[in-house]
Amino acid sequence: MLDEVFWPQWDERYYSFDKKRDGTCLAQMRNGQGDLWYLVFLPNGAAVLRGFDHESAMNPYRGEDETPWPGLFDGMPRSLLPWKNAVDIEPGEVTFVMWHTARGPWRIGPVAFPPGKDPDGSEWLLEQLDGDPESYVRLVEARLERAIDADAVRAVYGGVLDAPTILKLNPHADVASVMKSTRKMGFLMTKPKSSPSRSVTRVPQKTLVSAKDKPPRIRRAGEASFTVAVHDNRVELVVHGEPVASCAVDGPEFYASLFREVKARIEKGER
Repeated sequence: MLDEVFWPQWDERYYSFDKKRDGTCLAQMRNGQGDLWYLVFLPNGAAVLRGFDHESAMNPYRGEDETPWPGLFDGMPRSLLPWKNAVDIEPGEVTFVMWHTARGPWRIGPVAFPPGKDPDGSEWLLEQLDGDPESYVRLVEARLERAIDADAVRAVYGGVLDAPTILKLNPHADVASVMKSTRKMGFLMTKPKSSPSRSVTRVPQKTLVSAKDKPPRIRRAGEASFTVAVHDNRVELVVHGEPVASCAVDGPEFYASLFREVKARIEKGER
């Protein structure tokens, strides 16, 4: 989700996530330099992880026969074999493979690794999967060559993803598109806390007041939080995290008219 916020163009992102209707999920990383990994999460709790470091000594394309390093897939359960080539990549693009069954630990095949530190490239290719937002902050700042809002990144890692957070990270982000992806990916967006439940106390009949004695009911207009996002020559109005209007900017008067429209909607009880 963070990659989509910073890089709206699909081919500029490193990370992607796809959730299928049957509950199968596919996470991928491609850095544009020939390195990649994919991770399949199956509905029954099993998973398959496969990666490729093009500079690894275990790169099949360094040899003449271009066959994967011996032992990578050995011992993988038959039920998981259909996922060893789960995405559109070349069969030889593999230097490490890991898997686990529904209730088992992570396992690898009986691989005889060549000498050297991190011979299969798994250590550095998977270093972002440490659950630490600071790791992602360092990666993005190196790519963008500028500082980003680290607190907003921490908020997303903690499960907060709303329009204000998105715009803190990237004022030019397509909020509507990001919100659509959150629903597609199953990312649990932050929602307003519900009011605490109240117990009902029965009032004796004799204490009830008649309608004519009741004080006049005061109609409250309600409240709404909204964000105005500017995209080139267009302005988008986002209310409670959902885009509700978009139009071309037409001078300072636009903002005044926009405020009047929001106020009118609130008074009418609309979102």
